[in-house]
Amino acid sequence: MVLDRRQFLAGLGIAGLEALLTRQLGADLTKTPLVIINPGHNYQSSGYHLGAAARGIGEEYRIVTRIADATAESLRSKGISTLVTRDEKEYAPDIRKYIDANRKPLTLEFLDSLRRKHHHDLTLSEGILQLGIMRYAEKQRAAAVVSIHIDDTELKTQYLEGFTVYIGNHHSEDSHPEKHKDHVEYDEQSMKLGLSVRDALAAEKLGNAALPISNTALNDDRKNFRGLAAKHLFILGNGRITMTAPSILVECGFMRQNYVIGGTTHHINSGPVQQAYADGIANGIVLNFSQPL
Repeated sequence: MVLDRRQFLAGLGIAGLEALLTRQLGADLTKTPLVIINPGHNYQSSGYHLGAAARGIGEEYRIVTRIADATAESLRSKGISTLVTRDEKEYAPDIRKYIDANRKPLTLEFLDSLRRKHHHDLTLSEGILQLGIMRYAEKQRAAAVVSIHIDDTELKTQYLEGFTVYIGNHHSEDSHPEKHKDHVEYDEQSMKLGLSVRDALAAEKLGNAALPISNTALNDDRKNFRGLAAKHLFILGNGRITMTAPSILVECGFMRQNYVIGGTTHHINSGPVQQAYADGIANGIVLNFSQPL
């Protein structure tokens, strides 16, 4: 029996999630809603952005791969079908096959976005890749697409901390409190997913303290949107106001951010720190499934 997505989202408690999946689906977990975890950036040295790097800490594309794998492991342990888009060397076969088979329409969509002057600094290769992941997710009717990144500062002497969850903005400009005040439009399912992951990350303990949340906030007096921001990104739907596959991007703090565990300072390259982010993201995804829109 294939579990209807609306039925799955209509108020399941987290504690009863695994039991419900087992009762309705038996051992065939491939029929559960698919979650796609996309570690940001790429291992390739040509045509792709490798992400942030910090001496003594490491490279973003390697660290987010480990967080993505830990997130997927946590989700699978809860009975949720999960696809990680890449490892440190190559993209998943299903993703590569889809992009290869649809390279022409993906290229045309990328070029059309340039003509509409949507804000992005992607190369053609990166644009096709991000669009390919989202279009593949839509074809599979994925229940969620979660991209994982680590933030960085332009000034290496500047210290910032706190995670941020991004949702797609229908408009082409970035949306932050100081600009474009009334021009944030978003996919409701993506907002629901973003709020769930934000709340779960904020509840995640690392030592005696919670994971710090950024002071970024959307301009909307109706809800507490601290820790959320909106951007126009291909991986967040390329400006689509209604999306088949809800999508968010999580910036897991900053590369040089300090985390104190038992009196010892750790960074994002630390296993316990990575696991805290992975557990928070996974718990947020499950929390999203447990709540109606």
